[in-house]
Amino acid sequence: MGLLGDAVASVGGPVTRVLNSFTDFFLTPPLAATLQYLEAAELNTLQGGRFFFLILSLN
Repeated sequence: MGLLGDAVASVGGPVTRVLNSFTDFFLTPPLAATLQYLEAAELNTLQGGRFFFLILSLN
């Protein structure tokens, strides 16, 4: 039974890599965020504090 599992894993790994690379071919590349978009973004702290930062103040 262990030999069967090893055989499935040894065949399944390369098949998964081929399918992953094939589907990555059809994905659209990520778009770069423009400064105009980032200027309107509000950043919060991870702790949920009451501090808000605008992108323009981080320059």
